[in-house]
Amino acid sequence: MPRVSVTITITIAVALLTALLTAPGAARAESRAGWLKREARVATQAAETERAIRLWRAYSRIDRSTAVLKQLSRLLEGAGRAEEAALVLEEAIARGKGDASVQAQLSQLRRKRSSVAYRSRERDQRRETKLAKRAFAKGRKLGLSGKLRLGSRYLEAAVVLDPRLPGIYRVLGAIYIKMGRKKAGYSHLADYLRMRPGGVLANKARRMLRGRGVLGSVRAMSSYSCNLWVNGEWLGMRSPTKRLTLPEGTFVLTFSSPKFHVQKSYRVNVSAGETTTVRFDFGIIDVDLKPWGRIRANGLDLGLWPKLGLPAGTYNLFVQSHDGKRSGRARWTVQAGKSRRLTWKSLR
Repeated sequence: MPRVSVTITITIAVALLTALLTAPGAARAESRAGWLKREARVATQAAETERAIRLWRAYSRIDRSTAVLKQLSRLLEGAGRAEEAALVLEEAIARGKGDASVQAQLSQLRRKRSSVAYRSRERDQRRETKLAKRAFAKGRKLGLSGKLRLGSRYLEAAVVLDPRLPGIYRVLGAIYIKMGRKKAGYSHLADYLRMRPGGVLANKARRMLRGRGVLGSVRAMSSYSCNLWVNGEWLGMRSPTKRLTLPEGTFVLTFSSPKFHVQKSYRVNVSAGETTTVRFDFGIIDVDLKPWGRIRANGLDLGLWPKLGLPAGTYNLFVQSHDGKRSGRARWTVQAGKSRRLTWKSLR
């Protein structure tokens, strides 16, 4: 009986995986990079988790279909990397790939994070974070007193205990540079900037890295001024900006407009010595509905606001009055940098 159960389980798992990998949205990318997809499938079936994650992440740059993003998220979740799994799904939603199944998977992830297992893991992490902060304080004090070598050892211990604390990389980088280990020092300062791209200390790190061959820049443009976020951190800057300096690497750049209730995220690859331009083109729906109504664009509820921002493109609008007595539809084109008035007469 146990052997039969295992066989059935494996058969179901393979069937589900096959269904995911043969979704219609992936057909075009399959013709371009089928070899990469096959390698990812083989790694998944062989339970080579880390390799499978790496291959699926690479393939998702080519085929951004919902099925591929969900598969990558499941692998990350199974590896205990729930934060990354959630980020994949959130980015899918931000790019308009968030159907009901993606929303359900993201909700399930969030529920798991509040379960006993996750609470236990977070409790252990808090303990290690406390120790890391203690080691960080000791290492920083030793460094300031001129005991660089011993200070660096305490800071290295702090990185092992909790690599998520950005300040460690900044202080350790500065100490390495004073010790003559400049390559390692600049590398740690770049790591700090990747984690904390905004603020006074980030600007200080930028000055130390200037001319070291590790910085690139991003030119962030938008149809209307937006707040700029990098990897979830607000920079205190607004678009348009001619130069946002970042170390080489991959970042999530988010444009957010509280005024027009719209935001969009882009994955940006920054190369040393080069400038990458990212542009968020969006327009405005000037809502003039009497009686007021709830607006949905391609099924997405836009909320109840007098002015609504939408990425440039064409949408299927559905509007229903608050009392449910009136409704209408329209094929609506949003042009970058332009506002268009929406009334009941605009609908059919």
